[in-house]
Amino acid sequence: MRVVLRLILIACVGAGAVEAADPRRPASFGLGKVDRRTPVVRTVERVAPAVVNISTEAAVGRRSVFGMPLGQDRFVENSLGSGVIVDPSGLVVTNAHVIEDASRITVTFLDGRQVLAEVLGVATPYDLALLKVSGDGPYPYLSLDFDEPLYPGETVIAIGNPFGLQSTVTTGVLSSTGRRVVIGETMFSDLLQTDAAINPGNSGGALLTINGDLIGINTQVIAKSENVSFSIPVGRAKKVVEEIVRYGRVRQVWLGFRLNPVLVELGGDSQPVLEVARLLSGAPAHEAGLRAGDLIHAVDGQRVADVDELWTHLSRIAIGSRFELSILRGSQRETLSVLAEALGPERAAGIVSSVLGFTLDQVRHRGRLVTAVSRVRQGSPAWNEGLRQGHSMLACGRSVYADPPSLLMKLALQLLDERVEICVHDGRLAYRVALPTS
Repeated sequence: MRVVLRLILIACVGAGAVEAADPRRPASFGLGKVDRRTPVVRTVERVAPAVVNISTEAAVGRRSVFGMPLGQDRFVENSLGSGVIVDPSGLVVTNAHVIEDASRITVTFLDGRQVLAEVLGVATPYDLALLKVSGDGPYPYLSLDFDEPLYPGETVIAIGNPFGLQSTVTTGVLSSTGRRVVIGETMFSDLLQTDAAINPGNSGGALLTINGDLIGINTQVIAKSENVSFSIPVGRAKKVVEEIVRYGRVRQVWLGFRLNPVLVELGGDSQPVLEVARLLSGAPAHEAGLRAGDLIHAVDGQRVADVDELWTHLSRIAIGSRFELSILRGSQRETLSVLAEALGPERAAGIVSSVLGFTLDQVRHRGRLVTAVSRVRQGSPAWNEGLRQGHSMLACGRSVYADPPSLLMKLALQLLDERVEICVHDGRLAYRVALPTS
C-alpha cells in the first residue's frame, strides 16, 4: 500500500511539473527577463557611433564614342565606403581608394546626421587617408593606441557599411597576422587576416577586439573567396595620422641604397638576405657606415628575407629615431646604428645637383607657372646630354610633376637606377632624355 501511494504522489508531482511547463503559459521567470546582451553586443553598442559611412562624388568628363560627345558635359559618380573617427575633433581615417578622385565627400553618422568632410592628407602607399568633418565636436571616437599582442583565433568584430548598409556588424576570428598581400601596386607584409565577413563598402571600417579596441582598418577581400579579408594594422594607421596632422604628408624613411636579394650560407643553411648593390654618398645608410656589397639580414633584431619585409619594418620607425641594421661583411657580423631620416625637398635638391648636375626653379612663362632648369654644371651628366638653363622640365619617367619639390623628390629616389629618364622642353620641342647616374 505504501508503495502504491508513493507512486501516485510521484505521478501527481510529475503531472504538475508538466502542467507548469505548458508553453501557453509564461514561465515563472517571465519572457524577456534574460539578458541576451553578450560581450559582442555590449561592445558594438559602445563603439558603433565612431564608425561612419562615407559617400563620395566625382565629376567626370563627357563620355564619347569615336570622338563624338555623348550626354551631358559633366556627370557625377557615387561611391560608398566606411571610416573611423579617431579623434574627438572629428578626424576620420579611411582607405585612400575610398576617396580616390572625389570632388565631394559626405560623412553620415550612426544617428543619420550628414556633414561634409575635407581631405587633410592621403598616403597612397599605405592605402590610408585622413579626413576632417565639418562642425563642432566632440565626436565619439576610437583610440589608435592599441599595442598589445594579438592572438590568432581570438574573436574580432568588423563594423562598416557594405553595399551602403549603415553600421553592419560581423564577427569572426583573427585568422593570422603578418600576411603579405598586394593592394594596388604596393606589397604589404604586415596585414591582419580575418574571417569576419567583409564586403564592398566595408573598406575603411573598423576591425576590433571583443573588448572594442581598434586593431585595424579593413581594406580588402580576396575575390571569389569566402570570408578571407585583410586589415591594415592600427599602428600603421596611427603613424599616418600623426604624420599628416603634423606635416601634411607621410614622411617615409629614406636610406639611399639599392638592394638585391641573394642566398648565403648561414648556420649551415642557405638563407635569403639583401645585398647592398648601390649606395648614394652622403645618404643615411652611407653615413652609418654601410658599404656596397654588405649583406643585410635583420632590422632591430627582426629577420628580413626580402625588400618588402625590410620596408615594412622601416615603415614602423619614427623619423628622427635610430634603428639597428644587422649585416654580414665578408665573414664578419656587424651591427650598424642608422638614423631614420626622410628625404625632404632641400636634401633631394642637393643630391640631384650633386649627381646629375642641375637645379630647378619655378618661373612664370606665358601667364603660367612652369618648372624650369635654373643652373647646369658644365661637364655634368645633364650638361653632356644637352640640358641648359631655361629648359622646362615636364616629367620624370611616366609621371608629371607640377612643382619643383615634387619633381626633385622623384628624381632623387630614382638616382639609384643606372639612368633617370626625364622629359624636357627647349622652347621649340619636347623630348625625352636619359641621364646616367654614375
